[in-house]
Amino acid sequence: MKKAWPFAALVLVCAAGGALASSYSDFNAGIAAHDRYDWDETIQRETAALAAPDLLPGFRVPAHIDRADAHLAKKEYDLALIDYSAALAIAPDNLEARLRRSAIYREKKNYAAAIADLNEVIRLRPTLPVGYGVRAVCYDESGNLDAAIADYTTLIGLNTKDAAGYALRGSAWRRKGDTGKAIADDTNALALQPRAAGVMFERAQAYQDEGNYTGAVTDITNGLRLNPSNADARLQLGLAQWEAGNFADAATAFGQVVQVRPDFPYAMIWRALSQSRTGQDYTAEFATNTAKLDMAKWPAPLVRLFQGQSAPDAAFRAAANPDPEIARQQTCEANFYTGEWDLMHGAQAAAIPLLQAARATCPYDFIERNAAIAELARTK
Repeated sequence: MKKAWPFAALVLVCAAGGALASSYSDFNAGIAAHDRYDWDETIQRETAALAAPDLLPGFRVPAHIDRADAHLAKKEYDLALIDYSAALAIAPDNLEARLRRSAIYREKKNYAAAIADLNEVIRLRPTLPVGYGVRAVCYDESGNLDAAIADYTTLIGLNTKDAAGYALRGSAWRRKGDTGKAIADDTNALALQPRAAGVMFERAQAYQDEGNYTGAVTDITNGLRLNPSNADARLQLGLAQWEAGNFADAATAFGQVVQVRPDFPYAMIWRALSQSRTGQDYTAEFATNTAKLDMAKWPAPLVRLFQGQSAPDAAFRAAANPDPEIARQQTCEANFYTGEWDLMHGAQAAAIPLLQAARATCPYDFIERNAAIAELARTK
């Protein structure tokens, strides 16, 4: 993008000589390097220009921004932050520097700093959609779903044709547990972008959350026609089929995931669970699939359980962790998979309390939560 140069500064450049003319030459060369994405040359040239004490402030701002862009492209985030901040110290109303600095803060998960920059962007340009959109994502990623939904709503109000706004708000609604609003937003997004496979997968998850497995399978299948290499969606299809009780179809989907992700133990466990429901002996295939897994880390205790090499209580002992959130997540999985193990071996009375615990304590976005809900519905 071409830079807008202050007319008065141009007059001074034309009238000056010596160091200023040299600094301008480096500055101009830095712009040219930036425009052709030569990041090392950009950094070299703009560094030389900024080293000249008489480079005018009107040129220092774009020089800092160009050098920051180069550092950002090279993932040198701390150096980029220094330059964007230097540009803002001279020109605090520069939206370009504010937005890009907020992006780095977000990358570093410093959401408070990112939101502060975005607040300023919105103050300066209250009708600019991007400020609300990026701030919404920061709120979303930091767990403030209510604030995220409010910003997504403002974004949509500024641009009712923004499919991404609907889709992102739909995802936030789903994670708040309002599947009806999630599905409505995803449906609006798909009306604007009918080939958006990612939105189909997201709407499918909302359907799964409310127990509409037919709707989920339809959306995932349609999405996979557009994006057949998406292994996560293939796993989601297997889960939806399993929750619906279509165990043979589930086993097929999980088997496809194992083929493309041979280091993913959960797909192996789910294939074994599905095969056992169709009366197949999964043990030989499971042993082959799991032979090269790293058995020093979770979920190795669950793998050993399905290999027949450990008892269920070993999984619970291994689930303990000094980090309470990790302990919660691993205990959730231990509850669900040992419950499934008990069901496989005809111990329904032992399985039901474990599945109930998984339903009650698993994080909302863990696949074991919905699976426990579906399984408990089958065991009534």
